Amino acid sequence: METEASSSDGSTTSPTLPVVVPYEVNSMILCSHTDNLFYEAKIIAVKVQANGDYVYTVHYQGWSKRYDENIPHSRSASRFRPFTPENIELAKIEMKEAKARAAELVKKRNHKSQKFGVGVQAYSTPRDVKPLINHSFRGSSAEGLSRSPSTSEAVSVPEKLKALLENDHRLVENELKLPRLPCRSTVSKIMKEYVMHVRKLDAVCSEVKVHKGRARYWKGVVAALDECADNMKSFFDLVIASDILYPNEKLRHKDLTEGTSRVIHLYSITDLLNEPKKGLRASEYYGFIYLLRLLIRFPEMIEFMLCDSDSKEILTVFVQSFVRYLGSNSEKFFDPELDYETVTEEYKLRIMQSSKI
Repeated sequence: METEASSSDGSTTSPTLPVVVPYEVNSMILCSHTDNLFYEAKIIAVKVQANGDYVYTVHYQGWSKRYDENIPHSRSASRFRPFTPENIELAKIEMKEAKARAAELVKKRNHKSQKFGVGVQAYSTPRDVKPLINHSFRGSSAEGLSRSPSTSEAVSVPEKLKALLENDHRLVENELKLPRLPCRSTVSKIMKEYVMHVRKLDAVCSEVKVHKGRARYWKGVVAALDECADNMKSFFDLVIASDILYPNEKLRHKDLTEGTSRVIHLYSITDLLNEPKKGLRASEYYGFIYLLRLLIRFPEMIEFMLCDSDSKEILTVFVQSFVRYLGSNSEKFFDPELDYETVTEEYKLRIMQSSKI
């Protein structure tokens, strides 16, 4: 227990507080990210807040500037490690172990789910919408795809959005009508408007209605709103070709990424972290209906994300609120009468030829 110190004249003085020695600009550190792994980083700016606490702007080496973070000194003990050879080696070991655990998890889930005819690899293209909706949001009795109650029943889809998805599947697969590109309301634009909506909502409401049992995570959503939105856009950019597009759309996507180079194709997470290439991200070109296709499969996909349980809960609450927002504003972002176009005869021929290969 701290006691007051006495001076020579008998008066008391406050105990001496430890002097905070801040990190300096250009200091190299190891900094933990949302996956709780440590990465090489540099402190590129140091500021002092009104309360006297130092705030460091941290840039992860080799990553895009949009991942820079502002971290107060009060959190540096848990977020930073000294940049020493021992700590660098420790970070590499932890990263290898995390990747090994993730690979083993995918392997086990894939092996188990194959017994039910639903392997992880089967998710390479969208499946029939009705069973997908029921499976993704009502839970599944299949052992290989079972999840904890916190994620399996996390997201409910308004009937209006289900109808749009069923109609989308019919038009694309049966009538060869594809959503017009670029979309009038892109994923990036929709996410930006949603972030603004939440900030206004949070400013006037002390409590926001969220899924039962998840209210305590809403503050985390608001605090990490920009990060949640950026992560969702990045995830969309990464899986657009493998998990969102129907087979009839993949030739068009290939034309956009290889022929005209209007859209950037991301091959791995490394591509996300690097400085952006010339062209648009998929989230800046594709729009509402593609975003819905991703969101209905969110409970399946979150199980394979390398982040702690609290981060998953926060992201799940974010998605649930976002889906409700899309349900209330679907007419604003999407009109089936305007936002589809019939493919050309030339494109139909190319689809037929590619299906024979």
